[in-house]
Amino acid sequence: MFSEEIQEIIQSEFQRLDQEIKRQLESPNPVISEIGRHIFNSGGKRIRPMLVILSAKMCGYSGDREVTYASAVEFMHNATLLHDDVIDGAALRRGFPSANDKWGDHLTVLVGDYLYSVSNVLFAEAGNPKLLKIVAETIKTISDGEIREAVKSGHLDLTEEEYFDIIYRKTASLFSLSCQAGAIVSEQDEVHEQALGLAFQIMDDLLDITGQQGKWGKPIGNDLKEGHLTLPMIHLLSQATSEEEARLKDAMDQWTGDQRQISMIQQLLNKYASDRYTKEVAVKYATKSKELLNIFPDSIYRQALLSLSDYIIQRNV
Repeated sequence: MFSEEIQEIIQSEFQRLDQEIKRQLESPNPVISEIGRHIFNSGGKRIRPMLVILSAKMCGYSGDREVTYASAVEFMHNATLLHDDVIDGAALRRGFPSANDKWGDHLTVLVGDYLYSVSNVLFAEAGNPKLLKIVAETIKTISDGEIREAVKSGHLDLTEEEYFDIIYRKTASLFSLSCQAGAIVSEQDEVHEQALGLAFQIMDDLLDITGQQGKWGKPIGNDLKEGHLTLPMIHLLSQATSEEEARLKDAMDQWTGDQRQISMIQQLLNKYASDRYTKEVAVKYATKSKELLNIFPDSIYRQALLSLSDYIIQRNV
């Protein structure tokens, strides 16, 4: 999927990014440092910060400020994950015990607030009013999406339109910020990659139900456990019989995550091709994302962004 040259570039940028993250995590407060190391050492694909770096380089930037913007995006992303895990009562994150499971909700929320603050400081140091406004709007949009999702939790009447509105706010808006930050640091026109963010979240939601237990980094069916209706389930409920809909509702109301429940839902997804439908929608957005890159001249960084779109669709964990 990634050529050897692209893999080398991404690996090199990963190293620069991790060094910057570790530097920014240094704190005289040992609790912040400990929880911060736990979060960032537990893995993560670093897709959002890589979008910052690759977008900047695709636009011809040759300085080193893009890695600062990239780390700011990653701090913001992980702040949202900490808050998400507290809200959801999650015990796992990326296959490791969640911060709230180890340190409790109170400290986890406070460290999440701290990471938001670090992110804002890093963006503020850039001194670009245009970027600061986009950052503030993105934080507001993400919070709005979280609230909308919480209000709709447990509702089986969620529409596709409402679903896309939520995932745009919760996920795609930060992907968009990542690409815009890369363009702004290189003093180019804004690059919007909302489509890539939508494709990423749709595939995430599909893998939440169809992923492999033990490889997914969190329990299969976690969205169902939290009462979050996602695209594959919205499509399935629109096709299922009354009896099947009742079985699905009972499973969501009394979710245990055992293999019997998971198999039942996966069989119905296959029966009504809801899994295929979801993948097709994700491919549509990934394709749109790739088409948006056509305005830029060919380069290894543009090729890397194209490959990243393919990776998001083809990954299975």
